[in-house]
Amino acid sequence: MGLIASWIDRKDCESDLWKPYDPIEIPYKFDLIYRGSRDGFTPKIFHKACDNQGPTITVIKIKGLDQVIGGYNPKIYDGKLKGNIEGGANDDIDRDDTVCELLGEKK
Repeated sequence: MGLIASWIDRKDCESDLWKPYDPIEIPYKFDLIYRGSRDGFTPKIFHKACDNQGPTITVIKIKGLDQVIGGYNPKIYDGKLKGNIEGGANDDIDRDDTVCELLGEKK
């Protein structure tokens, strides 16, 4: 969770001095509100759980690979937006505010 909290705060992970938050330093509270393997993998179920919940972190384990990808969306998902079949993130998302990375060992 320290790594994810560090993403949100955009800590400079390219620096040789970089280290993620220690567990007791994390300034955020995380709640698991959706899990595909538990809740189902449809967009409708995702949006039922995640819409209007505030900023969202998504972490995905790639089936059959030893990879995890993830992202942070500082905007609120809203499934009632026009033009979206199953809903989506708010149309005013600033892509510069969104963080998406491949998780793994720091090279």
